Amino acid sequence: MLSEIKVNSRKMAEATQSGFVTATDLADYLACKGVPFRTAHEVVGRIVSSCLQKNMNLWDMSFEEFKRFSPDIEADVMNSLTIDSSINSRKCIGGTARQVVKRAIGKAKKELLKGKKFLGKVERTVRK
Repeated sequence: MLSEIKVNSRKMAEATQSGFVTATDLADYLACKGVPFRTAHEVVGRIVSSCLQKNMNLWDMSFEEFKRFSPDIEADVMNSLTIDSSINSRKCIGGTARQVVKRAIGKAKKELLKGKKFLGKVERTVRK
């Protein structure tokens, strides 16, 4: 089934440009600045609500607009709102960061190779 999958990279990229897919990253950003996560969550909720009222996305907001919601927001906030930043910030086991995914693929390949060798031994034993 996976060998027949067709990925439409353009549509995938377009899908990341709508909604508030980096809202959690914004809350994480505030938490890393020392804001309790519960408070950060409330701030982001107000920001998202404001965006919805103005029919805009997070990345459409200026730094000055963000700053109105929290004094802890600094100019580097814009870096935390990119899709690449969001993907690469998840560095835990099973996360989406590129290095984590590469490690997982490498581990999976090793496990598949072990399984293939084991099946070869079983097959040779059965044939005897």
